[in-house]
Amino acid sequence: MNQAGKGIKKHLGGYGKPKKNITAPLEDVLEGRVDVSHYTVDILKARLIQEGFLVEECSCCGFNERRVVDYKVPLVLNFKDKNKKNWKRDNLEFLCYNCYFLNIGNIWSDNQLKQMEDYQMENAFNKDEEPNWDLDDTHIDHLKELGLWDNQDDGDEFIDRI
Repeated sequence: MNQAGKGIKKHLGGYGKPKKNITAPLEDVLEGRVDVSHYTVDILKARLIQEGFLVEECSCCGFNERRVVDYKVPLVLNFKDKNKKNWKRDNLEFLCYNCYFLNIGNIWSDNQLKQMEDYQMENAFNKDEEPNWDLDDTHIDHLKELGLWDNQDDGDEFIDRI
């Protein structure tokens, strides 16, 4: 047993102090009777879905297809009046990424887009050297046994005809 709790992260399994009002009734949160400074939009979104306050579909087009990977519907919690501190129920709606882009605008800032593009460029295959397609003798012998090996390079038969 690990009586001292060494190596156990405090945010796992209820260790440490529980966050203040994290389990407050969602109705109180939405009516403004509870301080929401410790809440994040992700917590609010999860609780809205879990407790059935909002239907898990786009309020604009009705999109509600779940991803295969995590079985979640890819939706963005939109604040109708653009005030992210106004958590009243009539101010909240779910939008799919397409409707969000068409009606509200780009979900990512220019800085975030630049970081994504830089990340893609850093991890692209263009940094890798050309792969070595040469076969060793063992593979060549195996291909010969299967009748799949000839000494001609690919494309030579077409070059000879020209």
